[in-house]
Amino acid sequence: MRRRLSLVIAASLVLSLLILYPMRIQTMTQVPSSLEDLEKGFVEIARRVEPSVVNISAEKTEKVSVPSPFEEFESDPFFRRFFREFELPGFPREQVYRRTTLGSGFIVDTSGHILTNAHVVEGFDEVTVITHSGSSYKAKVIGRDPRSDLALVKIENPKEPLKPAVLGSSSDLKVGQIVAAFGNPFGVGQSMTVGIISALNRSQVVEEKSYVNLIQTDAALNPGNSGGPLVNIKGEVIGINVAIASPVPGNVGVGFAIPIDVAKKLLPQLQKGKVTRGYLGVRIQAVTPDMEEIYGAKKGAIVVQVEPNSPAEKAGLKEGDIIIRVGDKEINNDGDLVEAISLTNPGTRVTLTVIRDKKEVRIPVTIGSYEESSEVAQKEETEQITVVNLTPELRERYRLPSDVEGVLVSKVSASSVYHLAGIRQGDIIFKINDKSIKNVGDFNKAIVEAKKLGRAYIWVKRGSATYMFTVTF
Repeated sequence: MRRRLSLVIAASLVLSLLILYPMRIQTMTQVPSSLEDLEKGFVEIARRVEPSVVNISAEKTEKVSVPSPFEEFESDPFFRRFFREFELPGFPREQVYRRTTLGSGFIVDTSGHILTNAHVVEGFDEVTVITHSGSSYKAKVIGRDPRSDLALVKIENPKEPLKPAVLGSSSDLKVGQIVAAFGNPFGVGQSMTVGIISALNRSQVVEEKSYVNLIQTDAALNPGNSGGPLVNIKGEVIGINVAIASPVPGNVGVGFAIPIDVAKKLLPQLQKGKVTRGYLGVRIQAVTPDMEEIYGAKKGAIVVQVEPNSPAEKAGLKEGDIIIRVGDKEINNDGDLVEAISLTNPGTRVTLTVIRDKKEVRIPVTIGSYEESSEVAQKEETEQITVVNLTPELRERYRLPSDVEGVLVSKVSASSVYHLAGIRQGDIIFKINDKSIKNVGDFNKAIVEAKKLGRAYIWVKRGSATYMFTVTF
């Protein structure tokens, strides 16, 4: 009897467990299916984009002359005799070092073209691309545009099938959209970070370079992310990571990307090796809402100066005109106008819609070439600094060996950016950025190119010493 009772009790317990345990499972907190879908979405973005992202490293060998610490005594006969008699080793006058950089990029076609930032490959001798599979290739810089900070490189004879990224559109972006950034932060390897679009149409100065109409994001960007893609939730590239704003060398949630529409417009020119930009010839400022009462417009770009002999002057633009449209494109701020004009092919005739005396006026204008404006830039530079070619007489006067090449600074204004940087009369300029300078023509051309970058690294010889000065324009 007791045994039968025990069996009944045990059976009752088992039956209770079979009934109650599934009920307990059902009442436990479940992961919402929406979160699981979100997670699957991020995984899918990584699956689609990662094969198109590459790591880029660039190297350059540079020789730098180092002055002797005893240089000021070397002209003294006593010290010359002292050094000779005691056979002291000579101070190394030239040192060689390797300058390297790390960045990112993404494949745009199956033939091996890769988009990245101009500053990632600027001035470097060797460029190496590492694909998602780990394969390493030497790459060639096909085209570079410092003003937009875009560059196109190409890997030769890829040994694997290449997967191009899908290029989306940046014309209809909204603040709050989810985005993901890909790249090679700090050289640790390919990484993905997620955030939102924090703001649009940001104009920003980063490391002395000016950018307009950038996408701002809080997706973590760090050194090494430059050139990598910023993508939407479909995995389409909507921007190219370019810079961060941070008081420390790392991310604090303020990163910037170049809109992909800019890259798409410049890509055909980059493939040809040269970008020709449109030129209007005006100095502008953004219109603010409080200007409406006085000027009759609360957005647009107001003309504050018209350059002589420019397309703007020939078309009849005046100071105080507010440009609100270029063709069919609305101009909300100064960045919009810079982008619209610079991306218009020189020689194109467009109609500017402006507010003048609170009335709309339509002004046809033929867009010029930015390169054609370089003569004005050269004139401005020569007012600040004057350089002359080296002649036998100058070589004798300054005791210059015959193998020294460059131009002599014959005059430099005390108020100029050159004097501020440290350049003085009598200096021999032999290199600007990565360009060798052999005559005045080389100097003028290099300065025009340097102004597009916003700065110039000017190498000079002063006596037996060599210096490098940074000139910020």
